[in-house]
Amino acid sequence: HYMAFVLLLLSNQAMQKKHLERYLANTQIPEIIKDLKEARLIKEDGDIICSISNDLKFPPAQTQALKHAYAKLKEWDMNLDKSLNLNTRIDTTLIHRVSHRYLTMILNHCHLLFDIIKTSEHIKHELNDRLITFNLRLSEGHFPKS
Repeated sequence: HYMAFVLLLLSNQAMQKKHLERYLANTQIPEIIKDLKEARLIKEDGDIICSISNDLKFPPAQTQALKHAYAKLKEWDMNLDKSLNLNTRIDTTLIHRVSHRYLTMILNHCHLLFDIIKTSEHIKHELNDRLITFNLRLSEGHFPKS
């Protein structure tokens, strides 16, 4: 269900149901479409389906069930590039010592980058023909003192 939801969410136009079969090796596509319609996440018009919204935000995970569900969604998101056979453009790890000022600047630049990616949907979205996945984890702490 999630893969179908993501594909429809990311598509910048309605698609024919048969196009889902290209990405979903699942013969339960009618059931998936029915469930997503009942959840009011997609709309259907004959053989055409599309997402109702292109910017959905999940509520905070306040229960164990939601935490478990979100962990599964994150696991799927982390593998979406492989599922869709996307080309990796950057894959790197950095471990550096930085000052508090640098950390603040880095965090601000990361938030700016997220904003740039999100606003691309609102400016000439018909030109958006590239799909990207962007995973970022920045961890920080103090260097161990001897």
